[in-house]
Amino acid sequence: MARQQHRGKNPSQVDWAERSHFMEAIRAAGEFDDTPVLIYADFLEEQGEPERANFIRLQVEAARSWGDSAERRRTVRRTIQELLETHAGLWRERELPLIRGLNWNHYERGLVRTITVRRLQIVVEYADTIFNAAPIDGVCLRDPPSDAFISNTLLNQTPADQLAWIEHPVWDWIQRFDFKGCELRGRLLVFVERARWPKARTLNLSGCRLEDEDLQGMAFGRWEPLTRVIRLNLNHNTFSDEGLITLAESLAHGTKMLPLEELFLAGHCESVWRPSEVPEEPPPSPSLFERLRERLSFRGSRPQETRPPRGQFHLEARGRLTKQVIPALVKLANAAPKLRTIDLSDHPALVEPEVVQPLRDSGIRVCIGMRR
Repeated sequence: MARQQHRGKNPSQVDWAERSHFMEAIRAAGEFDDTPVLIYADFLEEQGEPERANFIRLQVEAARSWGDSAERRRTVRRTIQELLETHAGLWRERELPLIRGLNWNHYERGLVRTITVRRLQIVVEYADTIFNAAPIDGVCLRDPPSDAFISNTLLNQTPADQLAWIEHPVWDWIQRFDFKGCELRGRLLVFVERARWPKARTLNLSGCRLEDEDLQGMAFGRWEPLTRVIRLNLNHNTFSDEGLITLAESLAHGTKMLPLEELFLAGHCESVWRPSEVPEEPPPSPSLFERLRERLSFRGSRPQETRPPRGQFHLEARGRLTKQVIPALVKLANAAPKLRTIDLSDHPALVEPEVVQPLRDSGIRVCIGMRR
């Protein structure tokens, strides 16, 4: 692979082979071990890049600054922003190669640690280039091609090639997987279900249109990543209580304690709310005086009026929620002693605290109420 050319008014003579070794060491140390990151900052300063080194040290300090004074935190944030505005474009040009279909995300602790792609194949195809450039440990998939494209791509490969792609060692380095808003159906779901992801710690499957059969497939298939993640986001999918119960009980019946710390289930099973069949009357047109007052009033000075949806609770579904879903989540909490947060917001049947009291009695912080 051809070396990148270091360009600028005063280009430093960076040893790119040595730099790739730093990236490997930083990635191996993990997100919260800053020792190799700070050593890398010293290396950059020796190579004639004091601003880049200072930026890394300041971002590391900002991530650790819970004990610093408010004035020091403001100074650090201001200096970081000034360095970004002045140098970020040149730093990215020098350090991050241009790859079609791949975006390098924001800096974390001085370095880019996540990428966004439209095709997961990009991560495999350009693995050496990506991992030599930055200590990537997170992949976000956004706006993927249609399932037909994915199906054709995989079907045109031999079973051995498919397995090699799914089990490529590049996935062994990724700790954060973000598929928010991607429809996980067909071949893409097959890839997700067959993946091992030994270092997965964060899994975002929000808005992926997961249904009961998808959760059951993950549960009965003993999908390994689910037993390793510390943050699982299943917000705003289309599964019902039955799918959630199956998944929670399957995880709870495992032979080992789960490391799960945060579970997000906002907006699931909205069928418990039965909309009114009587069409809602439109609001009356405002009078001339009201329109004039609205135009003269300061924007944002008054809270906007919201009209609750007309309908009623599906009592059978709500009873099932109290008698089955909450106990299943309590079992899951018992199997995950580090679990501290469960988000059950945007659920019409979960607006009264007593419904989730058993979870709170287990020491869980439960988020309820309607946000949308």
